[in-house]
Amino acid sequence: MALFRRKKKKQEEQTSPSEASGVQSQDPQQAEAASDTAEPKHGPYDISERDASEGYIDLGPLKVPAIAGLQLQPQFAPDKKSIARLNIVVGNSVLQVLVAAGPKSGGGWKQILEGTEESFKKQGAEVEHNPNGPWGEELIAKVPVKTADGRPAVAPSRIIGMDGDRWILRVDIVGGALVDKKAF
Repeated sequence: MALFRRKKKKQEEQTSPSEASGVQSQDPQQAEAASDTAEPKHGPYDISERDASEGYIDLGPLKVPAIAGLQLQPQFAPDKKSIARLNIVVGNSVLQVLVAAGPKSGGGWKQILEGTEESFKKQGAEVEHNPNGPWGEELIAKVPVKTADGRPAVAPSRIIGMDGDRWILRVDIVGGALVDKKAF
């Protein structure tokens, strides 16, 4: 019982009198600036943060908003029984989604990001590392490819990800969403 009491007392000491009374000490400009640096008001969300019972396509560990014209294209693992990734196609954009279990300690996305960056560089890609993307660290990759008629070209993609509560989400974005500011 004493452990609970100490924890509560410690919390009370950290709470300022204005917080305890519910009075805001920030002026409106400070509050607006704080909201600009807060996490995005859009997903991805942990299931505990959102009611996904209606308006979503339930894919087990992944719930996707039901959007008119949305196509789901699973990419199967070599065993042909499980889905390795899911392509979500909307208009001229493709979101390639991977959901995986993450370590208890967190940091799984950082490991995946480093491995992905190394892999792109081995392919001869130009890689830009952005530590301050809307969801945290992300990559912009420009991978050299050949067109159907053999001419050299570049395939750009944006790789974003998140660590959740024992889960990791990686999303590779290609197509129109790369340049459409309204897509995010």
